[in-house]
Amino acid sequence: SAREIVREVAPGIPFPVRYEHEPRAGVASARNAGVAAARGSLIAFLDDDNEAAPDWLASLVLAHAESGADAVFGSVIAELEGQPPPNAELYLTAFQRVLPEPPGPVRSRSVAKLGTGNALFAARALGRAPFNPSLNFLGGEDTALIKRFVSERRRLFWAPNARVREYVPVERGNFKFLPKRRFSAGQVRTAPCVLSPAANPADALRWMAVGAVQFGVFAALAAAASVLDRSAANRFLCEAAGGLGKVLWMSPFRVQRYPTARQRTVPPRD
Repeated sequence: SAREIVREVAPGIPFPVRYEHEPRAGVASARNAGVAAARGSLIAFLDDDNEAAPDWLASLVLAHAESGADAVFGSVIAELEGQPPPNAELYLTAFQRVLPEPPGPVRSRSVAKLGTGNALFAARALGRAPFNPSLNFLGGEDTALIKRFVSERRRLFWAPNARVREYVPVERGNFKFLPKRRFSAGQVRTAPCVLSPAANPADALRWMAVGAVQFGVFAALAAAASVLDRSAANRFLCEAAGGLGKVLWMSPFRVQRYPTARQRTVPPRD
């Protein structure tokens, strides 16, 4: 559906633009198609709801050149479309990536916050089909990839100056959506440990144990706070949902983040 738009803007762009269509639905298949089509030594990713800063790509490439890292990750600043709801920070943190650390090697405590939206990889480290198609609709294909990089002792670098803005639709800026999103994010922590080619059931059990404790603690806090501070109760409920997702990652409970081919719709053209 973007072919005509790309055709219109490509002549004004000072480098070659190649449009690839992947007929198989799913985010992993789409990203694998992009990797397979790439011919350069570096491969950068943006999500479809990201808007890059003017110096975005230059910042990623510079960080790679200075660090020699196998993967460089930039910051993602979330912006709610429309009127921000009360406690907007609740919704923003679910979509943005702002690590509390200076530029440099990614610390182990921050690895779980990384993703392929706004990231640059050395092609030799990625390989030709790095994303697991079994995670096409659940999501977490980037989590599995980064987990693989960590297990291979690849160098990960944090470049906060490589900025993109992520636009969050107004329908996602409400409390009906957020616990479901956090539940799904919890599932994405555990499921790749079982569904990835390099499955590690021990890691899955560890995440499930973490999730069980997280759910118990924050569900209790939410119940206690509901009487005195509704805002705090909502924050605790979101944390509890994330913990529950780590426990209930199995197929009957799976939240599908991405539509199948049958569910996708293309907006009519003017």
